[in-house]
Amino acid sequence: MDMRLSPRWSRRAGTAPRRPETSTASGRASRESLETSPKSAPAAPLHAGGAVIDLAEGRVTAPDGTITDLRRQSAEVLRLLAARAGRTVPKSEILDAVWGDVAVTEDSLVQCVTEIRRALGGARDRLHTAHRSGYRLEFDAATPGRPRRPGILAAAGALGLAALLALGAWLILHRAAPPDVRGPVVAVLPFDNLAGGERWDRLARGVTGEVIADLAANPWIFVLADATTRPHAGETPQAVGAALAADHVVTGTLLADDERVRIAAALADPASGRQVWARQWQGPADDLLLLQTAAAEALVGELAAHWSGAIAAADRARAHEAPTRNLDAYDLYLLGIEAKHRMTPRDFDLAEDYLLRSVAIDPGFARAWVGLSIVMGFKASSTADEAKVAALTDRLRDYAARAVAADPDDPSTLLQAGWAASLDGDLEAAGRDIRRAVERAPNDADVLAVAAWSGPGAAGILAEANAWADRALALNPAAPGWHLLAKGAAAFGAGDYEAAVEAFRAAPPGFAERAFFLAAAYAMLGDTEAARAAADELRAMLPGFDLDLYVKTWPHPDLAQRLLEGATRAGLGDDPPDR
Repeated sequence: MDMRLSPRWSRRAGTAPRRPETSTASGRASRESLETSPKSAPAAPLHAGGAVIDLAEGRVTAPDGTITDLRRQSAEVLRLLAARAGRTVPKSEILDAVWGDVAVTEDSLVQCVTEIRRALGGARDRLHTAHRSGYRLEFDAATPGRPRRPGILAAAGALGLAALLALGAWLILHRAAPPDVRGPVVAVLPFDNLAGGERWDRLARGVTGEVIADLAANPWIFVLADATTRPHAGETPQAVGAALAADHVVTGTLLADDERVRIAAALADPASGRQVWARQWQGPADDLLLLQTAAAEALVGELAAHWSGAIAAADRARAHEAPTRNLDAYDLYLLGIEAKHRMTPRDFDLAEDYLLRSVAIDPGFARAWVGLSIVMGFKASSTADEAKVAALTDRLRDYAARAVAADPDDPSTLLQAGWAASLDGDLEAAGRDIRRAVERAPNDADVLAVAAWSGPGAAGILAEANAWADRALALNPAAPGWHLLAKGAAAFGAGDYEAAVEAFRAAPPGFAERAFFLAAAYAMLGDTEAARAAADELRAMLPGFDLDLYVKTWPHPDLAQRLLEGATRAGLGDDPPDR
């Protein structure tokens, strides 16, 4: 089976319409208790990840300043979730409270949640989905009374209307990259409806909004708001880049008939006008909401993976073309991660050099510290010197701690913090951090792949890790070979040695981890000849390989024991097996 799964429409099964309850009293009571008049709503606005929520007015101000007045049902859903902040509210309870006796499907609730997330913008990850269960909203700590920076209207009072207009004119004529932006600035232009008709206009707008919201959920990308980019619809990428200081421009088209919808998207480099990536999806025209969600998910899945996505690939190519003396912290980070993924001892040294130079320029660059921590782990697993292993593991912990200090909520930081916690024996904290990383970046194929790789070894996460690996491959069919390594490790952790062999054999050769896991998996299947051939391949790459030291780099005792058992059967002991 080809492990590289192709893009597909949402696999979420449709749900049957909900039937009214025989007794309607509870539904009416729930709904009446939910409806909140402006007088009873909290006077102070609520804050969530930079967004400001006014429950009384049903209004959300996104972190970029975009204001959205929610539809009535969406506002009621938001009020219910706010009243139960920090706890998962079951879907059935929300449907009863908001729609009462009206027979609706779960799609009505999904539409409301989608609208709320779009309104939250860059803070959309504060509204969590509990798989097949419900939704949870998280506010900032100590929300009431939180100080706010003066907004544009307050500035008008201070400067005077004329001064404000002059300031606005100056800003329009002197656009520059947003301050404190480490990663790329992305402009998503409105998707062009080539089919005509109001129905397809709505879908094109919906896909555009979903793509912007999903991209904005990735903390390493600065995504310009729809209100900023929409006036530039129809302009060339060069013109958009010059006007908005954008590093990348995403464009799209929609074609439709009564049966099928085709959505195409492209990524362009505004400096050259060159198209660097393009994809097309199609699906049935019978459910526009599912089309909208699935198309955006597929698009963002390939664009936004922070190591292997199309945006990162375009930035790496640009960094390779730049003179070394002009490389900034982000460029050096990209080159370091690229070297790390070649997964050879020489490239680990090169990656370490690039990443150390990156954090020397920008000590607050959390993802560069994460990359350094990961490199230390790979170097530790490929050395036979116990003292060096201990020293490298100490550096792994130190770099992970620096990443936490710089950005404790970044998904990559959480993943590496989880691994560091597992090395210290705190498997519960490791599992908590890994799951939280996935919650924060459910559509980042690289985050999912790392979680699948580390879940079994760090925290004994088995079934979930397998699902994460499959989703990573589905989100990014052009993913690098190490995503297949993650699938193989997750399958081995779950005890599915045949699937592990299948994944590792599909991965490109030359990775030491591939040879080791193949040897162990083949041995667990009783294929001694294939196991010993993989063991010989590993020894050729790492002549001083020490099995006991390597197994210690996998903290969870169950996985470590099975790795030791399989590798021992394959002949990976202190001495090469007799042949």
